[in-house]
Amino acid sequence: MTVHSRVAQCRSANRGPVRFGYSLIRVAKAALALSMGLFAGLAAAGNLLDSDTNMAFVVRVLSMDTVSTAGQPVWHAVNSHLVHQLVFWLIAVLERIAAVLCLWGSARLVANLNAPAVRFNAAKGPAVHGLTLGIIL
Repeated sequence: MTVHSRVAQCRSANRGPVRFGYSLIRVAKAALALSMGLFAGLAAAGNLLDSDTNMAFVVRVLSMDTVSTAGQPVWHAVNSHLVHQLVFWLIAVLERIAAVLCLWGSARLVANLNAPAVRFNAAKGPAVHGLTLGIIL
């Protein structure tokens, strides 16, 4: 069976030929944005609901108090409470922004699953920005 006969068999009355694998990649892109949005949203909610534990983690990382220095000073440790607070809130805000962008982007991608390539690619913007921000975090 040739590819052309497979496409002919899969014709729909309203949609025209179905291209195998084409829509699967689009669905995968939307699913990736959705899963990252949900993950970032849960992480952001965790920062709000258990902020003391998360703040303690940020303090430990920035102050480097668990690093074995063998008597040498750790010159790049940050011991300022103000910087600890700023970093904690920066992470919390950026997680929320990443979540919103990914969820918004996934909704746009799902809405354009059957659209022409130009429209689908134009709908990727928020998802790409959210995914990039999520990876950077």
